[in-house]
Amino acid sequence: MLRKGVKKGSPTTVGATDPTEIARFDALAEEWWNPDRAFKVVHAFNRELVGHIAERLPMLLQRDPRAARPPAGLNVIDVGCGAGLVTEPIARLGADVLGIDAAERNVVVAERHARLSGASLRYRHALPALLRHSHYRS
Repeated sequence: MLRKGVKKGSPTTVGATDPTEIARFDALAEEWWNPDRAFKVVHAFNRELVGHIAERLPMLLQRDPRAARPPAGLNVIDVGCGAGLVTEPIARLGADVLGIDAAERNVVVAERHARLSGASLRYRHALPALLRHSHYRS
């Protein structure tokens, strides 16, 4: 969601996001969890992504990949989490997960879905540059 039309590192991109992109994702927020609508391809891709993470993460961290929940106890941040399509499955694998997104409605939808599904994780409406402030860490 960063402005791709501007060179990296220029003063206009540091810590900035494109309000048009945020508004676009805000408008689509209610569609995230519907596997047959706007994010159908994302659902299919994310199944593969979560499977890959579940397989590779234990090996990268020298943990037993056969353990029931190899990422248990790990702190993970999902930057640009949307409504949590990857965030929730990673939390179910046992990681302590924080999902952040620049689109506030995405976070509202993610929190609602997590609450309804019983997923244990946290979400914040935030930009990555702001995470170093303690307000977003809790």
